[in-house]
Amino acid sequence: MNRTLNPLARRFRAVLLVHTLSLIMLVMVPSSAFAQEERSTPEAVTPTELFVYGTNFRDPLGEVPQSTTVVGEERFVEKGETNFQYEIESIPNLTWSGGSSRPRFFIIRGVGELEQYDGAPNPSVATIIDDIDFSGLGMVVPMFDIQQLEVLRGPQGIRFGSSALAGAINARSHDASEFNTGTLTVMAGNDEMGAGGLAVGGAVPGSDGKLQLRFSAFNQQSNGFRNNVYLSQDDTNSRNESVVRLKLRYEQSAATTYDLAVWGSEFNNGYDAFAIDNSFTTQSDHPGQDDTRVGASSFKIGHQLTDDLKLESISTYMRTKISNSFDGDWGNNPFWEPYAPYDYFSDSNRTRHSATQELRLTSQDPLYEHGENWRWVGGLYGQRLMEDTTTDQLSNSEVYDAVSSDYSANTGAVFGDVEAPLGNGTSLGTGLRFEQRNARYEDTRESDFSPTYSMLGGNVSLQHDVTKNLRGYVSVSRGFKGGGFNTGVDVPSDRRQYDPEYLWNYETGVKGAFLKKRLTTNLAVFHDQRYDQQLKFAIQNDPSDPLSYTYITESSARGRSTGVELENTYQVLPWLGLFASGALMHSDFTNVPPEAEYLEGRAFSVAPAWQYSAGTRVDFGRGLFARIEETGRDSFYFDDSNNQKSNPYNLFNGTVGYEKGGWKVLFWSRNLFNQSYAVRGFYFGNEPPNFENKLYVQRGDPRAFGATVSYTF
Repeated sequence: MNRTLNPLARRFRAVLLVHTLSLIMLVMVPSSAFAQEERSTPEAVTPTELFVYGTNFRDPLGEVPQSTTVVGEERFVEKGETNFQYEIESIPNLTWSGGSSRPRFFIIRGVGELEQYDGAPNPSVATIIDDIDFSGLGMVVPMFDIQQLEVLRGPQGIRFGSSALAGAINARSHDASEFNTGTLTVMAGNDEMGAGGLAVGGAVPGSDGKLQLRFSAFNQQSNGFRNNVYLSQDDTNSRNESVVRLKLRYEQSAATTYDLAVWGSEFNNGYDAFAIDNSFTTQSDHPGQDDTRVGASSFKIGHQLTDDLKLESISTYMRTKISNSFDGDWGNNPFWEPYAPYDYFSDSNRTRHSATQELRLTSQDPLYEHGENWRWVGGLYGQRLMEDTTTDQLSNSEVYDAVSSDYSANTGAVFGDVEAPLGNGTSLGTGLRFEQRNARYEDTRESDFSPTYSMLGGNVSLQHDVTKNLRGYVSVSRGFKGGGFNTGVDVPSDRRQYDPEYLWNYETGVKGAFLKKRLTTNLAVFHDQRYDQQLKFAIQNDPSDPLSYTYITESSARGRSTGVELENTYQVLPWLGLFASGALMHSDFTNVPPEAEYLEGRAFSVAPAWQYSAGTRVDFGRGLFARIEETGRDSFYFDDSNNQKSNPYNLFNGTVGYEKGGWKVLFWSRNLFNQSYAVRGFYFGNEPPNFENKLYVQRGDPRAFGATVSYTF
């Protein structure tokens, strides 16, 4: 085996080595040196403590016994990020599979879906926005007025059930409050990008502060970095994304509060991302659409039953319509001469309704101290989900294949989580969740399934406070994901259904704050074992038809992964901050079905062996500041159906800004050096007359730059 390191791998190791040595030296520097430095510095640094809302207990980030990343609003704003897509590169062991205008299928530690061209939704990464479950639909809102976003790695079954086999992404927008606050933002950039947003909130006049609101609206538009030479258009891959949100809070008394959130979002995006020559210049005569329309609401009631007991009721409803279409041959008849007509188009429309109800009974101890007091939560959960899908396949503008399907599922769960004190800053946590799903699927191809899945997951964790600001933990958790069915007409009868998947996660880590909390570190080491691992294969039935695929999911595989995740921040001086994060991971299939022998010993799909992010933020004084960041990741396999890989890549991002009073002006750039990189790859024959297999890739966004002007009050 050739073990010669490529330049990016060497750079990754160098970055980790430099930051590791820096941390060691910083810890060894006498505290008196820092005391002297602080006395000579007129400004003081006040660290902002981040809390995690996506767990059963609302704890500071440094006290959560699992690998977790929290991204605050300031980070999105300063980097010019209007969509979560741009932040993924900076988060350890989080990736995504392309094939859509925006990330829809997230992957944590190599576990997650790559697409959903047929069948029923069955996600591995839960996506929660303001308590509403959008798993399998992606981050369906822009990042405007999002207060924070959390990425919880490892099974989150106790909190989110079967949607969280690999982990969860939990986003929270700003809540209503009694304080009069607001933000006005205007953005402009290359690719004819323009955006604007408004958010206001405060107490409603005449309510004595009991009724509070938060209203926000945002729209962003751009061309999508593609040039369609056949149609002479540069907006066939365009993005037009909006959200309108209203949140109300009524504080009836000190014991009872009501929270209502109502919002809608619309992603009216084009989809013309693939080119025959793997460039940004496309030849499609029928560019597709990737539209998502969401109407959602949540209603939460919190009531303090006693001084140490709280009851919460969380009700949600969501309706989503997704229209996804694409040019199947990525060309046009004049382009394909003399082999024309060769013209294919796929058009899918999916409507999902989801209603959930959750009841949570939580202990409340105002004098809670870790290792000295009990705390617990127990609850019930129910969901009704319905999804209707129609797909038309067209050749030369005529429908030659069509299918309509109806899917519904009733899910019920009971869960509990307990933290028992062991004294001396030590606690033992245990939790369980039992979930049952009754599903029904039928389509116009005479598929008819009514499976029932009963699943059990949980975790055990041991935490110990080494010092006041350093905590270590060891945990074992079991995640689960529902089984399903294969719907194609060519699927053998003995492969029509597949079983639930289970993942055992063994993890240990430390979280600490040093040097008066100017240095923070989060380190996690994990080992995962996957049982009845679900593999999805795409089989092309007719080489001359780029749409003729049969999709088969197997649950007879096994896999494992081992890795380390590290995140550090260090406020060297009041005006100088450093940050670095990274992940190393080795994954492989340990047992595969006979038809997938090529996967034996291979890494999981979209699971790079290394990732990193490192940078600095410098405050030059008088309101002027700058932020520089480099991210990188190793090559990865595109799919379970073949062994095609991407190339390693690294991206540079930079911001220069000025702030004074409530005003902020930013000049930002992403992918500053215009690195070419792939986010999705397909390996098949799409070029007549021989239809030889070839790798086709969807390119990530090239260099983007622009300016943001905002006013906050």
